[in-house]
Amino acid sequence: MPQTNFGVGFSMKGLAPWLTLKLKPLRAGAAPAFAGKGFYIVRGPDKKCTVVETAPMATETTVTKVGKDVYVTREEAEADVAVVCK
Repeated sequence: MPQTNFGVGFSMKGLAPWLTLKLKPLRAGAAPAFAGKGFYIVRGPDKKCTVVETAPMATETTVTKVGKDVYVTREEAEADVAVVCK
């Protein structure tokens, strides 16, 4: 396969290992932020919103998850309750 040099001093063949080395720390650092606990806003059958630490299961029909997929802090979720649960 011919090497392509786009006039910028590097080849496509040498780019992949460089990107792998540069992006690996980013990928490793992002995982622990969401690997622990997250916070979710759920709306119950009484239409009241609550911040919970466990995501509702897809089979649950009595609660609905509203807002973002996951909040990193409880404070962030509680601040968003006023916006998404009017």
